[in-house]
Amino acid sequence: MEPVKVRLNAPMLIPVAGLVAGTLIAIQGAGFLIGAVCILLAIILYELLGGYSNSPTKAFRLNKWHYSWVAMLFIGAGIIAADLRRPAEIPDDRLQNTVMAHGHIAGIEHRTSGDRVTLDLTAIMDTAGRVYPLKNVRVLGYADDVNAGVDDNIIFPCRLQRIVNSANSFDTGYARRLARQGVLYSADMVSDSLRVTGHSATVSGFFHDLRDRFVASIENTMLAKDTQRFLITVLAGDKSFLDPDRRELFADAGISHILALSGLHVSIIAGILLWLLFPFNIVGLYQWRYAIAVPAIWLYAFITGLSPSTVRAAGMMTVMIACLLIERKNSPWNSLLLATFLILVFNPYYIFDIGLQLSFLCVASLIFFAPYLNTVDHHSHPLLYTVAAFLLASLCTTMASWALSAYYFGIFPLLFIPANIVALPLLPIYIVLALIYLLSCVCGYPFHFLGTTLDFMYHGLTRSLEWMGNGSATALNLNVSWITVALWIGAVAMLAIWLHAGKKKSILAAASAMAVAAIVLIPFHADADSDQKFILQSRPDNVQILVKNCNDINTLRMATNTVSETRIGNTRIISADCPISGVTFAKGCDYLIVTRSCTDDVSVLDSIFKPRVLVIHPSVRRDREQQMLHHADSLGIAVHSLRLDGPIRKE
Repeated sequence: MEPVKVRLNAPMLIPVAGLVAGTLIAIQGAGFLIGAVCILLAIILYELLGGYSNSPTKAFRLNKWHYSWVAMLFIGAGIIAADLRRPAEIPDDRLQNTVMAHGHIAGIEHRTSGDRVTLDLTAIMDTAGRVYPLKNVRVLGYADDVNAGVDDNIIFPCRLQRIVNSANSFDTGYARRLARQGVLYSADMVSDSLRVTGHSATVSGFFHDLRDRFVASIENTMLAKDTQRFLITVLAGDKSFLDPDRRELFADAGISHILALSGLHVSIIAGILLWLLFPFNIVGLYQWRYAIAVPAIWLYAFITGLSPSTVRAAGMMTVMIACLLIERKNSPWNSLLLATFLILVFNPYYIFDIGLQLSFLCVASLIFFAPYLNTVDHHSHPLLYTVAAFLLASLCTTMASWALSAYYFGIFPLLFIPANIVALPLLPIYIVLALIYLLSCVCGYPFHFLGTTLDFMYHGLTRSLEWMGNGSATALNLNVSWITVALWIGAVAMLAIWLHAGKKKSILAAASAMAVAAIVLIPFHADADSDQKFILQSRPDNVQILVKNCNDINTLRMATNTVSETRIGNTRIISADCPISGVTFAKGCDYLIVTRSCTDDVSVLDSIFKPRVLVIHPSVRRDREQQMLHHADSLGIAVHSLRLDGPIRKE
């Protein structure tokens, strides 16, 4: 059975490409005026083409030139939309003198370390009492326990700080990622000093409250804590509840997509809804079945936070159902582009959202490759066709997105096929059983056997994943550059063109060359990041060293109340956390870290250990720290204060 070819030149392709190009141009500094000029040029070009295409012959010859003004129009629209969304900069002098801020709470995340509040600031006040109105300023506020809710207008004393990359971390892209989300500043908040001035009800706040109630209903069940956290993750889309070890387990197995709300979850919810509404078909009211399902799908998308991948899936589902209702043929490729277009119109900066990028690439790979690779006849062997489609879906999505995943997360899952064979068939069953159990709990008659089943299934899944990786690596540490990502995605795109727009040898040769180049470049980038690196962190509690070997990052905590030694590569580090009388160590270490518990003189420390650099830990009192700095300087000993000079990074 010959697969149906997909039209590559879908009507939404140029608008989406134009919006993406316009956003990228705006990020380079283009503003509203340049966007308006692009739109004006598009109008002029349209009028010129219209004037020269009076005859049918000329109109046919100029048909392809009409793509140019359409592209120019949406490039201008993308520049304007991105410029209107551009986060505002606060002048440094005003930022330093800020003592009070007024804002609107857009979201609250409850974490074990405290609450993280997303605030849209409307005004700030400086030390002289001057008030400055603000627009497009989003701030992350941190507090132990916020005594306010979403949509509350609040006033709070604060010192705004520009978000920068932490010197205690290897993550050098944190500030850039937040800036692309429109967040440039942070503030430490004191809950007792926060004052609520009013409440501005919004749609997002209403659905945020619903989400909190849904999460609370899961936490109030008799399920095991690990099961509750997993259900909150897969049903409410909040991965902060899941332990980092569990997230790493799913990521290494190549099934982390079941944790992030996407088309898979929306499809399962839609399938459940359509099955429950099937009686409408029996009485001939199938239109009502779909008319009820669409708002319910969007209700789920709103409750779970409207993540770009969820909106993409809900949008595609809406287009598909609309085509069924009006009895028109549905184009999955065009539906994907339309959903992406609507997301980017709402917020152009979503092009930098990792979830949307991976979701778009995976769905596109399913559209273009899965039907061609599945050679089983659907009518003759329906069961075999389903099994083959299931395996090919996992293969296509992984092979299309591995470079992007390696770029962001630094791993390539080795057991993605067996792990998906175990997890994916169980996920719809698990969600159905979970929803039935939660409904029974709400009604006051919990089905305890279902709770036990849910605990057993989740425990079995995690044990299966651990067993698969027992004694062997489940994921390959893989660092790739953006050049590799661009070449691989380009190769995938060229292969799609070869399959659906005529199998020309030149296109296949170009795709093969780009794929080979992408793979050949991997070792060069891996070698650049293969050396072991470490950070002597500036922590007040104990001596911590962050060690990175390729993509493995581990925290090494030196022993307390003793003198301990460690080696990281060729670097010898000694931590002195007690008086060193009677201690014998080989001389000549690279770093000697002195804590508060070590009361010995600098000259004594130097004579015993002969360190290349004497490091003063932040736990040392400030007055003694100053004495040690002066003493070391007088003796000509290299000294570094973690409190004053920051962490020591060896990269």
